[in-house]
Amino acid sequence: MSQQNAVPDPRPQYERAADQMAALIDAVSPDRLGAPTPCAEFDVRALLGHVVRGTHGAAELGATAAETGAAGAPEGLSGRSDATADVPDDGWATAYARARAELAAAWADDAALAAPVRMPWGEVPGRGVLAAHVLDVVAHAWDLARALGDRRPLDPELARGALAGARQMLPAERRGGPVPFGPVRPAPEGADAYEELAAWLGRDARWTAPGARTAADAAAAAGERALDAAVDALAALVRGPVLRPGDAAYDVERATFNSAVTHRPAVLAGVADAADVSAVVAFAGARGLPVAVQSTGHGQALASADGVLVSTRRLRGVHVDPAAATAWIGAGERWGAVVAAAAEHGLAPLNGSAPHVGVVGYLLGGGISLLARSHGFAADRVRAIEVVTPDAVLRRVTATSEPDLYWALLGGRDNFGVVTRVEVELVPVTRLYGGGLYFDGATQGEAVLRAYRDWSAGLPEALTSSIAFFPAPDAPTVPEPLRGRLVAHVRVVHTGSAEEGERLVEPLRAIGPRLIDTVAEMPYAACASIFNEPADPMPYHGETVLLSELTPRTLETILDVTRPGGVPCIAEVRHLGGALARRGEAPNAIGLRDAAYLLGVLSPLRGPLTRDVVRPVHERLLTAAAPVTVGRSLPFMGPSGERAPGAGPEAAGETARETARETAADTAEEAVRSAYEAEDYARLRTLKATYDPHNLFRHNHNIRPA
Repeated sequence: MSQQNAVPDPRPQYERAADQMAALIDAVSPDRLGAPTPCAEFDVRALLGHVVRGTHGAAELGATAAETGAAGAPEGLSGRSDATADVPDDGWATAYARARAELAAAWADDAALAAPVRMPWGEVPGRGVLAAHVLDVVAHAWDLARALGDRRPLDPELARGALAGARQMLPAERRGGPVPFGPVRPAPEGADAYEELAAWLGRDARWTAPGARTAADAAAAAGERALDAAVDALAALVRGPVLRPGDAAYDVERATFNSAVTHRPAVLAGVADAADVSAVVAFAGARGLPVAVQSTGHGQALASADGVLVSTRRLRGVHVDPAAATAWIGAGERWGAVVAAAAEHGLAPLNGSAPHVGVVGYLLGGGISLLARSHGFAADRVRAIEVVTPDAVLRRVTATSEPDLYWALLGGRDNFGVVTRVEVELVPVTRLYGGGLYFDGATQGEAVLRAYRDWSAGLPEALTSSIAFFPAPDAPTVPEPLRGRLVAHVRVVHTGSAEEGERLVEPLRAIGPRLIDTVAEMPYAACASIFNEPADPMPYHGETVLLSELTPRTLETILDVTRPGGVPCIAEVRHLGGALARRGEAPNAIGLRDAAYLLGVLSPLRGPLTRDVVRPVHERLLTAAAPVTVGRSLPFMGPSGERAPGAGPEAAGETARETARETAADTAEEAVRSAYEAEDYARLRTLKATYDPHNLFRHNHNIRPA
């Protein structure tokens, strides 16, 4: 009973499931009523009868529960056999519409959800009964679609929810008797949520109706022709390019900084202005096509397949208001352009370590800047956001005009729409004392890392720092002292005087000789030289976590995974705290502000270095840091964001693959959840249900609607 009482209100899910079922029933022609279905005991006519009778049965239970405070269904949810006796061949859509209306009215009273109901398998509250009916409707929607060869996309959120419910209500060992399902079958490799649900319910997940494939292929071809025509109409409406797979510019437009991530959208829109964005979002929404956003710079970290990919790289423009110390920045800009424009007026943005990082994606994820400890998160300096929300409306959002949406965008990223430009505050910083101290990691690495841990713990907020271990290539493009070495690189940014900076850095210089030492007074416009990060796209895999402290075990494992001769790894520690720990004047969803350090590990993916090879090495480091891990950082959550923190390396064999399939959706959600405070994540889900109830923007680190 306690598990069933924890079931959320199933009525919203029922409406979605019933809408999906109604659309499928409406597509049934009389000549298909005798066709077989994946349920061996049903042809299409019998399946429709079962669905309609079951809906009547659930309605009767709800009405009785609401009226008397209890109900009983010794025969389950099958309903009266005479409920469909007189339905004509062309009357199933009407029959189902009447049955679902009856059900909605019966369960409208909240009392029905709490009333105890006796079922063949025991007593459950009413909400559990309705949840079981939702499961039945979702499962039979797949049965009907397969029987008809109907390839319309089915709602994956419904299937994931039904699958979770099925595993709770119908465990593998509880089959036969009053439970009308056969033994669990293994889900095939690459199964989607509906196929996994079918396999759990004892169906053949690859079942195809005789002759249905030809009809399905014909329907798919017709759908492709219709989409092509719609895309042509969209292309005539917008200024930017609209591309399909096979178009000449498609591969260039979908390219990402992490070349291990490959987008394969059905439609790729290179928007030229906000009006283009509105038109593209309206196009996607009208067809139920999921939307992904490809910003400039390092771009989207998760691959988008099918759906619509919106590329914002053409939304350019940096306009500085020196009197107000603000700047409007287009979504297609990178930080290098903003730094240069602001420097002309004695100002600086809160930019990141690399000038080729895109502005908008960085800001929406929080933004840990070069001045992070002295000035806080870059997101705390965002004054206004222009965004096209899932309803295709362009909005100008501020902390006072739309406080909920403003709060959600700064932290929720592209879950709430396509940002076209932002207004940010600039700070009066023209120079700094900073640069890099490069040590030989093989001979000095342990001393440098331990000294950095002790040194960083006592720093003032005016100094922001980090340390990275990386294998420097033996190549002409690399400074000669670093070539072919394991390098320990300490990065320093001090906003105080050069004299004070010299004093603060002296303990690190006292460790021993440096391969290179560039720490000195410099103009802020030269800040990119501090990290000196590569600008060329590359394939890589990385993981990042937030820590409360640097433990000896974490330090030892950093040294272990970066040791020469193994899998090449770049390990980085960024010192947080200071102003990052304080919330800005305008609230936003950036959380986990009490973290003291950020720990990241990254490996190139080339030749034999695949994700399966590098992940176990990364996991060694994450496992060592797990006792002091407080969560994850969304801006650094790359393709590996599909996995939950602490999840072990993939094991081999069918059992491991089955476990991976079962937990994939849960781990993806858990990974995203780990980037937020619990109450903030709950609020984000509530706001997602308000602004994007159908989860149109879901090809991302997704926040599912509540």
